[in-house]
Amino acid sequence: MTLLGFITNAQSLKQCNCLTCTDTINDNSKLVIDFDIKGATNNDLSSASQGLCKVYLKFTHEFISDMTMKLVSPIGQEVNLIGPYFNNNSASLTKGTRWDITFVDTFTTPMPDTTYALVWNNAQPWSIFSQYYGTYLPYKGNLNDFNKGTVNGKWQLIIEDFGPDLIPKTGLLEYAQLQFCDEAGLNCKVCRSDAGTLNGIQPLNFCQQDSIIIPILPKFDKGIPNPELYALNYIISKDSTIVSIQNSKQVNLTNFPPGKYLINSFSYAKLDSAKTFFIFVGKYLIALL
Repeated sequence: MTLLGFITNAQSLKQCNCLTCTDTINDNSKLVIDFDIKGATNNDLSSASQGLCKVYLKFTHEFISDMTMKLVSPIGQEVNLIGPYFNNNSASLTKGTRWDITFVDTFTTPMPDTTYALVWNNAQPWSIFSQYYGTYLPYKGNLNDFNKGTVNGKWQLIIEDFGPDLIPKTGLLEYAQLQFCDEAGLNCKVCRSDAGTLNGIQPLNFCQQDSIIIPILPKFDKGIPNPELYALNYIISKDSTIVSIQNSKQVNLTNFPPGKYLINSFSYAKLDSAKTFFIFVGKYLIALL
């Protein structure tokens, strides 16, 4: 169970909202995202069994050093997730880069992207046209610092951009989610699976004796879902019947009997795989046995 919020002109949000809500992070601007948390049974942040365990963020920015993000609890405790701001026009641009990252508490071992530090820092050599999925400790403070007051109430994610530069450089917040350690009473499960689209692929013709290996490259408008959390499979069907399930980026139809085949991509959360994917294709799997 998780809690989810998005920017809507700094107005209070429900615990869950649409996964496609977005807002632009403009130069020299401040955005405030409110999470209206209600229903937590364990409502005491000072309890040993309660706290904020994770913060999920998905965003883009063309010049990461311009931007900071901090999270504020209902009683005003603060943790700086993203920072610092530094005015250095020689710093590397991050145009075309997307972060789909997680901040964790000190009881969880962070697993940053390769070559990056455990603690977030804007000054690290982030690349252009890249995608990052790592887990990090906040830039300043720790999630464990939220140790007073209540879970229920208004939490705020405050995003500040300290431009402008000579050329405007903007960003986009695509997703923000809070996960508390004890989620009893917080009935808000979120799944961000995305199978992409296979539109625009022309029909392919082969002879039966050919080696038929087809590269599959789905298009993801908002980046590939974190591969640590979500799996992507390809379902091959013939005459509305599933005949094969493959997880390679190259679908292999070698030695398949003649016919017309349809390839569909299928994305699911790995934690839910036993309850979703295998139920969905259960009849096919049983038939193979």
